[in-house]
Amino acid sequence: METATQALHRLTSYEPGRDWDEPIDDPRVLQDLETGDIERLPWFYKHYAESLPQIELPRELPRTTAPAVDVLAGTTDVAPAELDLPQLSRLLHLAAGVVRTTERPYGSWLFRAAGRRAGASRSSSTSR
Repeated sequence: METATQALHRLTSYEPGRDWDEPIDDPRVLQDLETGDIERLPWFYKHYAESLPQIELPRELPRTTAPAVDVLAGTTDVAPAELDLPQLSRLLHLAAGVVRTTERPYGSWLFRAAGRRAGASRSSSTSR
């Protein structure tokens, strides 16, 4: 009996004599793929019903008052402050790991920082 991983490998592997873009005749495989089809692009973030209230977040993020290294080291005092909309925008932006964006005809394309798995050695993470 074929396992799920074996089936996935078989259905998505290249076979000599078959063009790479010719799908295998199987109901689990997409048959009408159009590369570059904008309608099939996934959302970069969760998408909710338009009936929910929306608040536009500020694009200009506030600057910090102390270097991050000093804060993390505990060598500087930072006064507690209320979490306002600009600071929330900064927190969400940094937590999302977006390092840059580019504009496409269909909207902004987000580039996220690549994370390393905990416990992964440098040699194994760079060989992929």
